[in-house]
Amino acid sequence: MGNCGGRSTVVKDGAGFYGKDWMITKVPTGVAVHDMGSGAKPGASFAAKIPENLQKLLKDKGMDTKAYDEFKTEMAKAGEGDGWDSQKVKEVCKTFEPKFLTSELKLYYCHVSWTDMVAFKKMTAVGEPPMLTSSWLEIVDQKKASSYTSKYEDAKAEAVAKEIAEQEKAAKEQIEKSKAAAAATGAAAASDAEKEKAATKIQAVARGNHDRKEVA
Repeated sequence: MGNCGGRSTVVKDGAGFYGKDWMITKVPTGVAVHDMGSGAKPGASFAAKIPENLQKLLKDKGMDTKAYDEFKTEMAKAGEGDGWDSQKVKEVCKTFEPKFLTSELKLYYCHVSWTDMVAFKKMTAVGEPPMLTSSWLEIVDQKKASSYTSKYEDAKAEAVAKEIAEQEKAAKEQIEKSKAAAAATGAAAASDAEKEKAATKIQAVARGNHDRKEVA
């Protein structure tokens, strides 16, 4: 899954999703989630399941599960590489959207990306920090959850990315300051060690000269 805490029952059952930093957000009644997973070739595992909460919603709205199976099969093709092909996912969702609307269901492709701060703290070379991404589908009952709006739907991705970048800016600056301070402390410690080593050598030479004088 990619989250550090293991797979959540809330997400597994389709009652919530993994957002930024793998934090779990529960969805209200009338909304079901299908987690898309992450990593290499996520399409196969996505197509192999239908979350319990989503099954119930499809049944309540009279949507044929075979139609959803067909949708999953096409979606899986967008996840055959190193992660999801976002453009292909959007194309599949657009193609199948009318079938969902026929059952009064709204389909949202959702995703959010953020900086892996743990890995960023460990970086020693200059470069782009690693990013993490969570992707999922939100299927909304347009009657039971008519006022629901998805914060992370693809249409809002640019605005969300900008918001997260602003949030992370201060944290990144603080990490860089900490790295600089640690480097300075390390350099100072190394310098002190070299000075102590040099002083020890001088003392050793002095003692040797003194011993030779006494022997003479």
